[in-house]
This record gives sequence, C-alpha cells and structure tokens, in this order.
Amino acid sequence: MPRVNLNVNSAVKDRQKLLYDRYGGFMTIAEIMRELGVSRNTAIRFAAQLPCYYPTGVRRYDIRDVAKAIETRRNQ
Repeated sequence: MPRVNLNVNSAVKDRQKLLYDRYGGFMTIAEIMRELGVSRNTAIRFAAQLPCYYPTGVRRYDIRDVAKAIETRRNQ
C-alpha cells in the first residue's frame, strides 16, 4: 500500500489564511456561525472546546484555533 499524505498542516494553514483575510485575527460567535453555516447554538457548541479571549471586552476566538478545529473535524 502506498503511503497516503493528507496534508493536514497545509490545509490548516490555508484555512488560517482564508479566515485571516475575512475576519482578521479573532472571530466572534456570529462570524463562526457565518463561516460554518450553522445555527447559533451549534456554533456555541463548536466553540465550547476552544480557548476564548476578551481583547475588547467581547468573547472572541483565535482564528488559528478555529481553523485547526474545522480541519480536524473535516478530516474525521
């Protein structure tokens, strides 16, 4: 059997670049909803396992964490 290379790291980096171009360095729940195309409750459950930050007093999620979560769930 030949070895299969899924290029997970390059997929995560591509997703990070895409998210950075769209949203900057951090995302809100509303932006996660828009990116995933899901309801607010589903976006909250998705983001519940991600570390959150409060740079402006509003809960935000780092795009690197979001990109990694999207790609790892996509490859399962």
